[in-house]
Amino acid sequence: ALGGALAVRQFILYTDQWTDLNSRLINATGSAEAAEQALAAISQTASTTYSSLQQTAEAFLLNSMALNELGFTMRQQVELADALNNALVISGTKGERAASVMNALSKALALGKLSGENFNTVIQSGGRVVQALADGLSVTTAELREMAADGLLTTELIVSSLSGEMMKLRGEAEEMRLTIRFTDKWVHFKLDAVPKCQLRQFASTLKLC
Repeated sequence: ALGGALAVRQFILYTDQWTDLNSRLINATGSAEAAEQALAAISQTASTTYSSLQQTAEAFLLNSMALNELGFTMRQQVELADALNNALVISGTKGERAASVMNALSKALALGKLSGENFNTVIQSGGRVVQALADGLSVTTAELREMAADGLLTTELIVSSLSGEMMKLRGEAEEMRLTIRFTDKWVHFKLDAVPKCQLRQFASTLKLC
């Protein structure tokens, strides 16, 4: 009985998480259809890197408002999230450190440039993100620092440089597939293993949506 109660509690938790994520994606993309497309792309990225769906989605959602206002397409936004997620996975950057890097980049994209404290956060904790930025701009890390100091790391350059490195980052993440901890895969699986139709039906029954 206790095991059944715990299972129901966990299912409710995952249902709540999915409902919240779906609502945020609809709000960010403007429609249920666009949200479904974004979720499919985000899920693919999470699956490829054995990353948490929640972290992968956050990389997309944190930047969506600013990038929407600047005219970036959903595809460009998903590619940026893909590149960022893979870079963090390659670096082994997780938890609070990963969140700090994503928040710093999100603030930078909204402000229009990566500099000051936000750049320092990315340099200190970003790992492969920094190298991807430098490689995408064909500069050294030292030159990247100079660009940041001069206010030249604009939103357009950040998006284009990281997105331009997406396939390279995917390849590196793929090579690491067998070395990523099983627990990461399990965190991703627990939420994604529940079919959407069942989540919707269960949430409706509980009046969660």
